[in-house]
Amino acid sequence: MPFRPWAFPSGGGIKWVLQRKSHVPDSANGLAGLGTFSFALGEWLVLAGSLMLVAVIAGLSYWYSLDRLTFTYPPDNPTSRYIAGTQYTPEASSLADKEGLNAGQVMAKFGGLPNRHLVWLPSSVERATMILVTNYLLFTLSIAGVVFSLVELKTRISDLGPKTRKLDRN
Repeated sequence: MPFRPWAFPSGGGIKWVLQRKSHVPDSANGLAGLGTFSFALGEWLVLAGSLMLVAVIAGLSYWYSLDRLTFTYPPDNPTSRYIAGTQYTPEASSLADKEGLNAGQVMAKFGGLPNRHLVWLPSSVERATMILVTNYLLFTLSIAGVVFSLVELKTRISDLGPKTRKLDRN
């Protein structure tokens, strides 16, 4: 019976899928020498690959967001990075557009860090913080998931043990 993930035997559900054995020959499945294997091996590999893709996308998104949603201050001698907002106040926006200033320079024109509320709307600073935190958590958790999946895959492969073969001596 060919494996069809959408067609479960009655009452089988996900437990049936996890316990199902492959009947694909070793040479066809890319895991030569491992004999029949549980579909769980393939599932761990797919999970690791999927989480790696999520990690790459989240990492690039975090890197982009970090550049876009933070600024260095003071502008002439940047020593620290601070979270900006997603939207300037109307006054700060017109000043930045008119004079072509970056976020740190706009902050300095408005009197420095204590007047941050004059440069960005408080809700936009919260939004920027949530974007950065979400991207960072998604990146770190997906990397942890990749490591876990690969360790689980390695453990399951090593549990299969080496295949012993009898030598024909004729």
